[in-house]
Amino acid sequence: MDDKMQWFVVNVHTGCEDKVARGMREQIDKRRLNAYFGEIMVPTREITEIKGGKRVKVDKKFFPGYIVVQMIMNNEINDSKTISAILTYYLKYCKKN
Repeated sequence: MDDKMQWFVVNVHTGCEDKVARGMREQIDKRRLNAYFGEIMVPTREITEIKGGKRVKVDKKFFPGYIVVQMIMNNEINDSKTISAILTYYLKYCKKN
């Protein structure tokens, strides 16, 4: 069994990336699965826009509709459908709000 953390790209609803990432962190803590997860990121980049005639630096999503999760995919995580359960809950929540 390979216990090295790998990166996975997860497709989520555009505009819900931060909510899903935050919710995943909460559920991982709640279910005590921290040993299997590393970083959960919403890739952003800083760009300069002109608003009201002034230059303003803003963060824009680099890949809208995606989050990046570092984790160990092993039998315990895969068989329990943990990721699906966490994502399903927050994707439903996102649709309602």
